[in-house]
Amino acid sequence: MSNVENETIIWSQLRKADPEAFQILYDKYWTPLFLYAYRILNNKQEAQDILQLFFSDLWEKSATLPFVTDIRPYLFRGLKNRILNSIRDKQIEEKQIAAFYEVLDETDTIPDDLMHDITFKDKIIPLLEILPPRMQEVLQMHYLHGISVTDIADELGSAPQTIRNQLNIALKRLREKLVVR
Repeated sequence: MSNVENETIIWSQLRKADPEAFQILYDKYWTPLFLYAYRILNNKQEAQDILQLFFSDLWEKSATLPFVTDIRPYLFRGLKNRILNSIRDKQIEEKQIAAFYEVLDETDTIPDDLMHDITFKDKIIPLLEILPPRMQEVLQMHYLHGISVTDIADELGSAPQTIRNQLNIALKRLREKLVVR
């Protein structure tokens, strides 16, 4: 039996959600697919993560996979599409974050429509964790809740200039973190 016939049988079994067929394909193609992803991404962890998601999708969608006679090109094309989608999503996220900081630079408060975008908030709020708790509190009070510097100073028992300094330092740290990402 030729290699192509053997792979066609394995693919047919995978389409029936056969775990052994999946394991055979995983073992055979993981390394070449990883090297391909790594060559494109130049980041080992990202390549591993994307490859894990790719194989996970392959398994979850096994019942709906098309009939394929040449598995290798199908897998590489699928992984390439997964990588391109990931890169596109990352670029969109970076644009959203950049837009967020442009707004921070231009105004004292964040527009309500921007902050009500839950996915956007979910991406920005975790970035605040790089800041000390007090800076997080000051930044959230001012930018997320629209509280004035003077009111924050009164509430926290600090001088208004101290609050301004904390806001400036917090924004600087967040910008630096975004550049590193």
